[in-house]
Order: sequence, then structure tokens, then C-alpha cells
Amino acid sequence: MSIWDFRTVRLINGRVKIVVLSDGQKARIGEYIKALEIAKNSVVANPLFSQYFVKESIGVVGGEMLAAGNIEYGICQALHAEEAAVAAFRAHLWKKG
Repeated sequence: MSIWDFRTVRLINGRVKIVVLSDGQKARIGEYIKALEIAKNSVVANPLFSQYFVKESIGVVGGEMLAAGNIEYGICQALHAEEAAVAAFRAHLWKKG
């Protein structure tokens, strides 16, 4: 049993509504939980200045998940979490190739 109550956003009659997941989305709840756990446990985030720990994960072919997060190098010099995720993905592909 999950502590998560997964929902999705839909546009219904021109209004944004939060609704229950489709059957296909429900079938992937295990994958969603895995992605959240990988992100939660990520040690990549290193926000020296802002102290905003942005953690995330990215899935790759074969079901593997890679951790990512924001990295701050100096004033106005940072790698955003989504950039770190893309870098991790590209490094993973390079390692496999």
C-alpha cells in the first residue's frame, strides 16, 4: 500500500480539474514511486547559496532510474536540476555505448 494518493490534471469543459488516474497510469504507480524514492534519496543536489535542495530522478531505457539535482557553483552560476538530469542521462548513454 502506498502513502501516495496519485492524481492527474485534466482540462474538462475548459476548466482544469484534478482527477483520478487512468487505468494505464494506475498500472505505472510502482514506477512513479520508484522515481520519487530515487529523487528523495538523491545526493546530487548541492545548493551552496540558496539552500533550496531540488532533487529529481530521470528514467532511462530498461527501467533504470538516475538521481539528479541542482548544483550551485557560485553567484549566478548553477546547474538546474533538469540540466543535471539530462547530463546524467547523456553520461549513462555514453557509458552504455
